[in-house]
Amino acid sequence: MRKTIISALAILATLAMVAWSTPVSAAGEGVISGTVVNKTPDGASIGALEVTLITYSNDQIASEQKTTVDSAGKFEFKGLSVDPANAYQVKTRFQEADYVSEKATLKADSPSQTIELTVYDSTTSDETIQASNGHIVVYIDQGNLEVLEVWRFSNTGTKTFIGTQGKTGRVTLRFTLPAGATAVSPSEGFAPEKSDTGIVDTMAVPPGLTDISFSYVVPYEGSSVTLSRKANYAIASFGLLVQDAGVTVKS
Repeated sequence: MRKTIISALAILATLAMVAWSTPVSAAGEGVISGTVVNKTPDGASIGALEVTLITYSNDQIASEQKTTVDSAGKFEFKGLSVDPANAYQVKTRFQEADYVSEKATLKADSPSQTIELTVYDSTTSDETIQASNGHIVVYIDQGNLEVLEVWRFSNTGTKTFIGTQGKTGRVTLRFTLPAGATAVSPSEGFAPEKSDTGIVDTMAVPPGLTDISFSYVVPYEGSSVTLSRKANYAIASFGLLVQDAGVTVKS
């Protein structure tokens, strides 16, 4: 009986050593490489641009490391973990605008990933910014209108709109809110700042589509309420949706 127990312990010890050694040998073999490309026609040179690699562990930022691109805009980060719980993201700042790649993961059987990080020349002119479509959704509560706004903007140009300099930073997109609006709640990825008439966005608007949504509350008294909202941009398509709660809507 004693010999059997010793043999079992020896087998368990061997298995434990194998399980322990596997992740150690797999770690540090990953590589994230890529190129920063300026897609503005005849755009400025990338130059000695600094690129940052963000490492996420279980969706939390674990570390950051930096490198500088070469004359061709290429970069490389070596010695990365191939643990599937990790994810990697590349970011840079070019002409006062921030650019971030999609997240990439590395695995033992595919320990390398190539990323193309697109940047554009910047402009302070908003002549190519359009509100492609917008929707305002109104939910009716006793004494309150709960309002959700969903907007899609289109930058039809080849440069990133970085806005104009404001009190605390650059201002790009502007939203005038109805009088009395409170409890403004932005969607994920939208961090607006208050203005005299509503809220403003401070994030750069690159070529292509940009989606923004936010909600707020408009208190009211009595049996009727007027919801007046100034449109800050020409709107190609607009929809107003009101909760069916036995109310009459006039416009």
